[in-house]
Amino acid sequence: MQSEQQVAVYGDYAFVVNNIAAEQAPPSAFSYYVNILLGATRPAGAGAATFAWQQATHSWKQLWSRDDVTSTSIVPMISGGSHMAIIDGYFTKQWNDRYHIGLDLDTGKTVMTIRTGTDPTFNGMYSPIKADSQGHIMYGMAFGLVRMDTTKMKRVDLDKETTEKHD
Repeated sequence: MQSEQQVAVYGDYAFVVNNIAAEQAPPSAFSYYVNILLGATRPAGAGAATFAWQQATHSWKQLWSRDDVTSTSIVPMISGGSHMAIIDGYFTKQWNDRYHIGLDLDTGKTVMTIRTGTDPTFNGMYSPIKADSQGHIMYGMAFGLVRMDTTKMKRVDLDKETTEKHD
């Protein structure tokens, strides 16, 4: 796994994402403009994993990995209070339908999704994602600062079919 984004660390946890695409797909002639707006010109490298530091052996132990998610344009973060890693990216079967995806640190299970679709407002251009003490998600992007007021978001209970797509 290789990452041009930072490794997110919290306590004994380290969370990493893969940025190497499986296939060398040439960018389109308009990829520069597409990238500025959407942050994606072709399918990105897929994969995310969490490791836990083993104090007794002074080594890392992989807790889980997933190859069905991509993190394309925001440096991931770990929310200690929510016990999840948060990425901005895609589910590999839903390319170009952007989400903020929360993954449980111990299991890798999807515990949060915030759909942002193809709106260029949500292209974070490799800025770090942050959360304030009220749980609002924030990051910088080409058009300014994005601040998502999570207190105004409505929980959606996903049906079994939708849940299975994301796990």
